[in-house]
Amino acid sequence: SALTETTGTVVPECPVIPLGERVDCFPDAGASKLGCLQRGCCWSPLDERNAPWCFFSTNHGYSVVREERPNIYSLSALLKRKVAPSLFGEDIEELTFHADLQTVNRLRFKISDAHNQRFEVPHEHIKPPATHPSGSFNYEVELTHNPFGFQVRRAATKKVLFDTTMGPLVFADQYLQLSARLPSHNIYGLGEHVHQNYRHDTNWRTWPIFSRDSFPNGGTHNLYGHYPYFLCLEDESGKSFGVFLMNSNAMEVTLQPAPAVTYRTIGGVLDFYILLGDTPEQVVHEFLELIGMPMIPPYWSLGFQLSRWDYGSLEEVKRTVERNRAVDLPYDIQYTDIDYMEDKKDFTYDEVNFKDLPQFADYLHEKGQKYILILDPAIATSKRINGPYEAYDRGTQKNAWVTEADGKTPIVGEVWPGVAVFPDYTNPSCKEWWTDEYVRLFKEIKHDALWIDMNEVSNFMKGSIKGCDDNNLNYPPFTPSILDGVLYSKTLCMDSKQTWGNHYDVHSLYGYAMVLATRDALERVFEGNRSLILTRSSFPGVGKYSGHWLGDNAANWNDIKWAIPGMLEFGLFGIPYIGADICGFFDDVSEELCRRWMQVGAFYPFSRNHNAQHYKPQDPAVFGVDSLLLNTSKHYLNIRYTLLPYLYTLFYKAHTTGDTVVRPVMHEFYSDSNTWTVDRQFLWGKHLLITPVLDPVSPCTGSERITVRKQQVQMYLPADKLGLHIRGGAILPIQRPAVTTVYSRRNPMGLIVALDDNNRAAGELFWDDGDSRGILTKSDAVSVYVCVYMCVSTCVCLHVCVCIYDPTNKRFEVPVPLNVPSTPETDETKRLYIVQVKKQPFGIQVIRKSTGTLIWDSALPGFTFSNLFIQVSTRLSSDYVYGFGETEHTSYKHDLNYHTWGMFTKDQPPGYKLNGYGVHPFYMGLETTADAHGVLLLNSNAMDVTFQPTPALTYRTLGGILDFYIVMGPTPELVVEEYTALIGRPVLPAYWSLGFQLCRYGYANDTEIADLYREMRAAGIPYDVQYADIDYMERQLDFVLDSQFQGLPALVDHMRGEGMRFIFILDPAIGANETTTYTAFDRGVEEDVFIKWPKQLSNDIVWGKVWPDFPGVVVNESVDWDTQVEIYRSYAAFPDFFMNRTATWWHREISDFYNKTMKFDGLWIDMNEPSSFVHGTVGEKCLGPPVYDNPPYMPPLESSHRGLNHKTLCMNSQQHLSDGTPVKHYDVHNLYGWSHTKPTYDALLSVTGKRGIVVTRSTYPSSGKWAGHWLGDNNSSWDQLYKSIIGMMEFSLFGFSYTGADICGFFNPAEFEMCLRWTQLGAFYPYSRNHNGKFNPRQDPVSWNASFSEASRDVLNIRYTLLPYLYTLMFYAHSEGSTVVRPLLHEFVSDRKTWDIHRQFLWGPALLISPVLDEGAREVQGYIPDDLWYDFHTAKAIEVKGQMITMPTPLDHINLHVRGGYILPWQKPENNTHYSRKNPLGLIVALSDNGTAQGSLFWDDGEGIDTYASKQYLHNTFIVASVSSHVDRSPGLGRENPFSV
Repeated sequence: SALTETTGTVVPECPVIPLGERVDCFPDAGASKLGCLQRGCCWSPLDERNAPWCFFSTNHGYSVVREERPNIYSLSALLKRKVAPSLFGEDIEELTFHADLQTVNRLRFKISDAHNQRFEVPHEHIKPPATHPSGSFNYEVELTHNPFGFQVRRAATKKVLFDTTMGPLVFADQYLQLSARLPSHNIYGLGEHVHQNYRHDTNWRTWPIFSRDSFPNGGTHNLYGHYPYFLCLEDESGKSFGVFLMNSNAMEVTLQPAPAVTYRTIGGVLDFYILLGDTPEQVVHEFLELIGMPMIPPYWSLGFQLSRWDYGSLEEVKRTVERNRAVDLPYDIQYTDIDYMEDKKDFTYDEVNFKDLPQFADYLHEKGQKYILILDPAIATSKRINGPYEAYDRGTQKNAWVTEADGKTPIVGEVWPGVAVFPDYTNPSCKEWWTDEYVRLFKEIKHDALWIDMNEVSNFMKGSIKGCDDNNLNYPPFTPSILDGVLYSKTLCMDSKQTWGNHYDVHSLYGYAMVLATRDALERVFEGNRSLILTRSSFPGVGKYSGHWLGDNAANWNDIKWAIPGMLEFGLFGIPYIGADICGFFDDVSEELCRRWMQVGAFYPFSRNHNAQHYKPQDPAVFGVDSLLLNTSKHYLNIRYTLLPYLYTLFYKAHTTGDTVVRPVMHEFYSDSNTWTVDRQFLWGKHLLITPVLDPVSPCTGSERITVRKQQVQMYLPADKLGLHIRGGAILPIQRPAVTTVYSRRNPMGLIVALDDNNRAAGELFWDDGDSRGILTKSDAVSVYVCVYMCVSTCVCLHVCVCIYDPTNKRFEVPVPLNVPSTPETDETKRLYIVQVKKQPFGIQVIRKSTGTLIWDSALPGFTFSNLFIQVSTRLSSDYVYGFGETEHTSYKHDLNYHTWGMFTKDQPPGYKLNGYGVHPFYMGLETTADAHGVLLLNSNAMDVTFQPTPALTYRTLGGILDFYIVMGPTPELVVEEYTALIGRPVLPAYWSLGFQLCRYGYANDTEIADLYREMRAAGIPYDVQYADIDYMERQLDFVLDSQFQGLPALVDHMRGEGMRFIFILDPAIGANETTTYTAFDRGVEEDVFIKWPKQLSNDIVWGKVWPDFPGVVVNESVDWDTQVEIYRSYAAFPDFFMNRTATWWHREISDFYNKTMKFDGLWIDMNEPSSFVHGTVGEKCLGPPVYDNPPYMPPLESSHRGLNHKTLCMNSQQHLSDGTPVKHYDVHNLYGWSHTKPTYDALLSVTGKRGIVVTRSTYPSSGKWAGHWLGDNNSSWDQLYKSIIGMMEFSLFGFSYTGADICGFFNPAEFEMCLRWTQLGAFYPYSRNHNGKFNPRQDPVSWNASFSEASRDVLNIRYTLLPYLYTLMFYAHSEGSTVVRPLLHEFVSDRKTWDIHRQFLWGPALLISPVLDEGAREVQGYIPDDLWYDFHTAKAIEVKGQMITMPTPLDHINLHVRGGYILPWQKPENNTHYSRKNPLGLIVALSDNGTAQGSLFWDDGEGIDTYASKQYLHNTFIVASVSSHVDRSPGLGRENPFSV
């Protein structure tokens, strides 16, 4: 048992714990009983030394003195150190612990000094997410107070992943320690070291981490890179997590048998990220999302490469090139090492032995080869042979060097060129110097990429030529178990200074900083070309810009083996461009070893043969023309080059999604525990298994089809063979090989198809020009790339009609009625188009008669029609495509550079590439002739669309049929008019609904609403509509009034009596756990209106959980979201609104609420995607075939890995169409909001007897007939302002005239200037509502200050003045289908400059709105279209046309311009429309250049039902035919001096 003794005043309290859980209290040398007890620790010697004899007592650690949970996304605590002896002194007494729940899969926690700033890694990519996650977290965090500790659990299984309660937290100035128990021994990663096996040994192994120039010879010492990151596979389920400590100080990590991990670092803070995934591969995705996705290398860099240190002369380099060319070896790249330089000095070359080096690149380029040279960081202080060393002199002038501790004197060491200084790449001046020197070098010596070495940083002296001072940086109290045991060994003194901090803190960031500086230099030199960086030292995030090789290995059989775990680890670390020096760097290589190494090296992503000075050449040709080594090398390099399209596609996937390229077998077959330790084989992606020979004289398989599975097999691999196997179900793109990629890329391409057990296969190809930078992000990229999805399946019978369907099996068709003529147009002369059917390959072409433009051409390969996957592609008429939604787009015009947009309705706040609330598979295309057309795919299944810059478009949908409708325009506005004629014209909203509106989620009671109303009235701010969000409901139950809002009915009556209107929210989900009568649910059950399982599965309701709470609970909103859902949210049922009886039930519930509880004027329906807070159903066990929740092809949807049922219902849930036809939710999910909207609209009109307005969140084509739409739960951020314009313009295309965004943002606190600018912009949203979320401060106009109120009043008075014009536009939208919010291109389509404008918009044809959309802006660069325009505020004509102008825009101003030739009706504003409608009407007359103008006014009672259809309205047209040639334009525009009628 452990020995307990008194040490001073502290008696160690020694826990009785398993040996494997002991946490070492004496990690430094010299542990003894006395020393142990002096540290207040427990002494218990053993018969072995690897387990600690001295381990921590429970006296150590910290206690929580204060815990705070300000919201569900964060947790903070103040920690106080317990009374205990110190290990190394300078313990910090008070710490802060802060946890950020950053995404549903990412937790960050940081522990730091509560009172003093400490060094933190200045990472260029790692930043907190811009918005809070909307979904439920996949993890839970629980804090233990005394002693402090915490557990991270997986939410679904409650499995503990990271448990720090097993050992104390130690936090001193130069010694930080944290231990955590882990759930399994399957630990991978940590680096950089040589790990002889991929899976770690947890038997008390300690790994130091601190970048170091050392040989990778199999010891446990630290190497070139710094990677405090590991992945842990939990079990056979594949569920995994990653742990990243963002700390760059010297450290060590101990793995012990508990299993557990202990970190010991000597500086900085403890800044951890824990990343969850359902598979190991998903954990890699999460990590790379955090640190930066890997770069996509140029295609040529995937070719084979030759290098050596010390060719001696350029002639010898050329001899090497020529002998390998002569044998037709596939070979793309030749290197030169430091021997090309003059005396190994950077930015020089040896003008004797390498005199023709400036022409060497041309020599290689002639044969399609590339040239890469090396640069080291160390800069010699000595002069050049014939004069000054100008690179050094210029660097000195720039103060570019790392300095001694005084911050002034450059620190001097010795490297290859002799006495040298060291660039401080963290210094902006140094980066400028480095770029300048590199530009100069490139002008002298052309080359294609750069290799950077020695950047750990390496120094042949210990610290400096002066040595290092005796202080606590050079000699800290504790030194991790690094090589040599001295921090400055073979590097710089730790007290030397860099811009980022002491070298003590930033040493391991040296290579990272050099990569960032080199990236800038290469971008300057190569501009549009990708080029390549290859670095030796690295840190997480380097893979975003660089590749890496595994360092200076040796020619032995161990190093060929150990290269595989090394490559697999760098796949985890985010550097897929990785490889080892083929045939070994040091020592002479044997023929057998080099032969086997060339075989396996042909499958390294970075495939380079490289060896060192004084050893025999080892390039393949040197072994002889007829040698087995050469012939097997050629054979496997030809296979590599054949498969380069597949490898390049893998790099594309790594670059875009974070997939691994070289992949552990375990990542694909984690359910097979035998794979957990496989590290002598590896995969390329999912589909190619490489099994090399890694031992001498070991021939032992090749089979055409391997019939055994999950077994070890003996493979016969003679001297010229390695094992290659293709996985069934794969399609690999290939290309006929050649001696370089320049030539191979010109050859025909093909496919290797390997069928699976079901005779199916799939694959993917990414293709571009192989070299252009930014090909995936630039809309103006010259290079072209395409992505092809390929499928092989059993024969499908196709029939061509108006749509494409299966004639032998009835398939689901969208039950949305369209206004289609009963008979087609048979007179071809009346058609605007020609239709042609192509047979080989099958496709349809649609040609515009007037121009001959091909606007639809699906006669392309890849057409697929299977049960759960349909794909069709079409060429596009131009690059100008608009529409598709609902998804946040960063521009109105689509970027065709291979972007894929998923469409599947989801409760998902706006975010880039995140499928949102509605589905609109409609786009408008602009042709090069400026004609326009529109295309609708009437399909309601989950789908995606992919743009390609050909230009082309690919649709993929998971069911139904292909039912396309094309409208021919030919103008953009006519496209919308024709489209809305097809799907239904937009609803005409009540006049009052065009007034300003206020809402918030989080009103505590009706008094808050009453106070707000009084404040708005007192401020004189126009305001028509007040909302109540779900707060007014008792426990969020529809139709039930909360006790805190008992005064609301009277308040509503009072406000309505003063001309105000009230809108209430209703969600579809109905609470089901009431202990007293709840008529909405009870009658719903009685009338069988709720969605159920198919009878063959169950007769039960498909239960979800949404907002309704269990009765009798008091909700603690500080607990995490998943716990709230589990313990507070009641079961909920979802009405099936397709059924007529459901519409009747819904109508009655709304009627009873109106007549018995409270009056209202409009209804707001939300959460109707439909949203559920559990995935599929309560318990998350969906019944029926799982293929519908997790289909074979999954579009790139938010949380697609969780299945289609994520945050909604199970896809096998059954609904019934109005005719009784049963349908799967899988087919109609995207129609739920659509089916919800018409019954709500009908009920509103019937119950109130007036028009009102319905606002819905989830939409589908034709929803606009009944409702308006807001753009969802946006964020209070500047980017949301301009994106709201894009969203409104897109919904104008989709047939919605009544749209807007939540003014000032829904999530997060608003900021004054942003909210004011948003109020100005929002005054010109058709649907103008300020709305924000719970827990955020108020943001309504009277919540700020007097100046805000005044500016809000002024701009809203302008809106109210122009409401007659806006209402008239709404009438035209309703009657003719025209747009209200109108893109400039709709009016000025002949002006191509307008085709890209999305930061300005029009109201109809005549009012131009140019808002401020950027923080701090006091002017706007706006476009004045080619017509006469007047400043609305001054009535002065703008003197330019068709130009950008600078518009001064002070904080209280928005730019408005009225178009000449138009008449706008107006009316004096009041506090609400009830009073403004009683005022006289007037006209704003803006004369054209010809002195003419025209306009119109639509007027009715503003709220009557069908006044247009019943002709109960006034519609006047106004015309100014001509005015004398002298026109005084100064009066007539502003409100102060209009023409009056």
